[in-house]
Amino acid sequence: MKKLITASLAALAITGIASAQDRGAFNVLNMAVEDQTTYVAALKANPVIFSALEAEVAGVCRTTAGSQYYGEMFVWTGYSSMGDAMDAGIKFLGAPTSGPISEMRTIIDSEMYVPINDFELNPGVERVYKVKTSQPAAYAEAISAMEAAMHANGFEDIFMAVLTAPVSGPDEVGIVTVRVIAPDSHRLGALMAAQYAAPDWYAEALTGIAATGREIVNDSVEVCEIIYTAE
Repeated sequence: MKKLITASLAALAITGIASAQDRGAFNVLNMAVEDQTTYVAALKANPVIFSALEAEVAGVCRTTAGSQYYGEMFVWTGYSSMGDAMDAGIKFLGAPTSGPISEMRTIIDSEMYVPINDFELNPGVERVYKVKTSQPAAYAEAISAMEAAMHANGFEDIFMAVLTAPVSGPDEVGIVTVRVIAPDSHRLGALMAAQYAAPDWYAEALTGIAATGREIVNDSVEVCEIIYTAE
């Protein structure tokens, strides 16, 4: 499965989910969960939840800073095509709305995310930006240049993903999501410290990003993990 997500979702690098024409997609279910540890353990113990949706990979992300409500988190599922992701969204409509696991959460909304750059699906501690831009392709290229600069200056273990969210409601129109994916909180903090110091390599890459006319509209930190992969 590792190869499936690498070339797919355009190189999500767990396996290879997608083609040049179809980069795959992630379905996201946003929710509020008071006891997140117990809820995630219950999901891990019930893989049938994800196999029923024909997910190729699934995981969770828990917001640790910049949350908009108490207990903010989401469950995500990954697919090799947008068609598969859309099918899964319809299947979810028939899922049970009651039961021990469902009662642990309050669903907020659902979204679909499509990657527009190549990145490794290797969840960790992630800084997440919501960015308004009229040039998503140019912005993704500028982010890739920033990632290359990071890798050349001591941060080769940190990756950047750029995703757009079609059919995800009014808040996502004209917005791209950038995920700065670090292996742990210490490494993410080290990158943030380097950015505040504004070395030449960072300033140069940031100039390229600024040229796309982007506006950051939200900034948060999440802890993410994979909890299911298809056999």
